[in-house]
Amino acid sequence: MSKRPWPFGQLSNLSAGQRLALSALCALAAIAMINYLQINAITMFMSTHAYRSSLLRVALLGITAGIIYLACLTMRRLVFVTFLSLVLTSYLTNVTFKLITGTSLTTETFEWLASESAFLFAAIVEFRASFLRGALMALLVLGLLLAARWFGRPVLRARASANLWRRAEISVPVMFGLSIVALSRFGPNPMPWESNLPIYVNDYLNRSIPSPGAVTERQVNAGAMKVVMIVDESVRPDVFRDAFGADMRRHGATELPAARTTVPCSSGSNALIRWGANPRVQGDIKADPRANPGLFGYARAAGYRTHLFDAQTSGPPQNFMSLGERNLVDDYAAIDAGHESDRELAKRLNAELRAPGRSFMYVVKRGAHFPYESNYPASEATAKFDRHQRYREAVTYANRAFFDTMLADIDLHQVFVIYTSDHGQQFDPAKSSHCNAEPSLQELEVPLWLIGDSTYARQISGSAQGQIPPGQGYSSLQLFPTLVIAMGYDAHVIEQRYYYSLAQRVSEHWLLPHPFLPFPSPKSGPLRFQDYSPAL
Repeated sequence: MSKRPWPFGQLSNLSAGQRLALSALCALAAIAMINYLQINAITMFMSTHAYRSSLLRVALLGITAGIIYLACLTMRRLVFVTFLSLVLTSYLTNVTFKLITGTSLTTETFEWLASESAFLFAAIVEFRASFLRGALMALLVLGLLLAARWFGRPVLRARASANLWRRAEISVPVMFGLSIVALSRFGPNPMPWESNLPIYVNDYLNRSIPSPGAVTERQVNAGAMKVVMIVDESVRPDVFRDAFGADMRRHGATELPAARTTVPCSSGSNALIRWGANPRVQGDIKADPRANPGLFGYARAAGYRTHLFDAQTSGPPQNFMSLGERNLVDDYAAIDAGHESDRELAKRLNAELRAPGRSFMYVVKRGAHFPYESNYPASEATAKFDRHQRYREAVTYANRAFFDTMLADIDLHQVFVIYTSDHGQQFDPAKSSHCNAEPSLQELEVPLWLIGDSTYARQISGSAQGQIPPGQGYSSLQLFPTLVIAMGYDAHVIEQRYYYSLAQRVSEHWLLPHPFLPFPSPKSGPLRFQDYSPAL
C-alpha cells in the first residue's frame, strides 16, 4: 500500500492527545472568529472595571464554545451538515452586513434588511468586495470546524462508551436549540453571530404590526381631483435640475429647493412619506407612525380611489407596507419592464389622470439605484468607468420624457403632483452611496417639485419664490401633511397633528434613522439646516 501524501501521512501518526489538542485549537480559532464582537465586549467591560458584565459574557462565550465544539465532535453527519449550514449562514450574513455598513445586525436592522431584499442582487454587485471577503471568512470558519471534527471525533468516539455516545448525539443538538431559545429571551447585544439569525427571523415573522388608525378629521373642501405622490430612487437634486429643470418649468412645475429626506434609505423614506410622523412627540410610544391612518387611509375617507404603482418590484408591495395598509389600496400594480419600467409607469399614470373620478396615486419609480449601468441600455452608455457619469446617465434615462408622457393633455387645474426622491447619493468610496448611519449632506438632499394650478398649489409655489434664506429649507416630513391638505382636510388641524406643510419653510431638518422607533438613537433628532456641514 502506498503511503498517504503529506500532510495526511504525518497527521495519521499523531497521538490521541495531539489530535485532541489540534482539534481544540481549530475549534477555538473558529469560535474566536465568529464571536470576536463578544471578545471585544469582554475586553471593554474589563477595562472599565465592569466585572459582572464581563463574567456574564465570559460564561456565555464558554457555553457557546462548548456547544460548538461538542457539535463538531459528536453530531451525526446529516445533523452536523445542518448545524454547519445554520452557523455559516448566520455568520456570513452578520459579517457581510458588518463589512458593508459598519454596524451590527439587530432585530430592527434585520427587518430593514428584509424590506430591502428586492435589491439583493444589486447589493451583491455594488459591494462584491465585501461579499467576497465575507465568503472567504466563512470558508475559513468552515475549514477550521471541519478540521476540529476530523482531528477529534475519531479519538473521542474510540474512548466513549456506545451508550454515552448515543446520549451525546441526541443531547448536543437539543442543547444548541435551547441555547438559541435562551439567547432570544436573555441574550446580550450584540448576540453571538453563529445563532442570532434564526432569532431575528423568528422576531421578524412574529413581529407585532399596528393596524392603520381611523381617520377622525373631516374635509373642509373638495380637494384636488387627482393627488399624486411620485418618489424616485436615488436621485440628487443637482443632477435632476441640470438635466430636467427646464422641462419641469415648461410643465408649470415649481422647484422647492434645499429639500432633505428624513431617512436616507429607500424603505424607511417611503414608509414615513406614506405614514406621516410627528417628530415633536419625542419618546412617546403612541408616536408609532404605523398606527396613523396614512395617506391611503385619508384618501379613502375623502372618497378617492387609491392606487399604488411600484416600478421596482414584480411581486407584492414593499417598503414596510403591512396587510392592513395594503387593504386600503384599491389598485396595486407592480410595473416590471426592465429599463423601460419608468416609461411604462408614465403611460399608466397618464391614463389614470385622464380617467374620470377622484383618485390618489402613490408612485415608486425605478430611478437610478446602484449598479447604475443596470438602469439603462448598454447602447446609452458613454462613460463605462466613470461612476459619476454612469449615475448621471441612469438619472437621465429614468426621467427622459417621463413627465412629457405623464402630463400629456392633462388639465393642471385638476392635479396636485409632488415629485421627490427617497434619498440622494454620495460618492465617497469609503462609505455606501446611501443608508449610512451618519449620512452625508449629499445622501439627504433630494429634488422637490410641485405640479398643479389649484389655489393650494399656488400658495405653496408662492412660498418657494425668491432666494431661500440660509438656514431654511424643506423636509420630507412636510410631504404627508401637504398631500392630506391637498385632499381637502383642514390645514391647521393636520399640521397640529403631524408637521408643517410645504406652504412654509422650516429651519429644522429631522433625521429619523429607523421609521418604527423614531427617537431611540442619539443620532436621531433635529438638525438645523445651517449647521449640517456637507461631507464628500
